[in-house]
Amino acid sequence: MKKTTYITTEEKEKCRRVAEAFTELYELTDTVVMDAGEYGLVKI
Repeated sequence: MKKTTYITTEEKEKCRRVAEAFTELYELTDTVVMDAGEYGLVKI
């Protein structure tokens, strides 16, 4: 059986701040960062 690990609320907030800091770069490179809830953020 595979063990599933989720990130904490604190880790999620840190990820969100990093994503916001790089917003301009993401727009220049056609990259999308999406909130994946309990799993953190996903870079597409």
